[in-house]
Amino acid sequence: ARAGRYDEMVEHNLMDCMVCGSCSYVCPSNIPLSQLFALSKGQLRRRAHIAAAAPAPKPEADADAGDHGAQVAGAPAPAGVAP
Repeated sequence: ARAGRYDEMVEHNLMDCMVCGSCSYVCPSNIPLSQLFALSKGQLRRRAHIAAAAPAPKPEADADAGDHGAQVAGAPAPAGVAP
């Protein structure tokens, strides 16, 4: 949670953790792993909720509509312009 490496959390299946606390109990460095996992799972849920609520991206405009001066396939190049 502190590092914000959410993609790695998903890759390592953090959401499968039941937050039982066993890892915190046996951690020789006394890192509160279960508390960090619980916070991270909450962040992942929030991010998923925000992503689901975000509007769908608008489809891009037709490629020919904004391409002024594009050469049509098979047409000769305008005078003075290298193909």
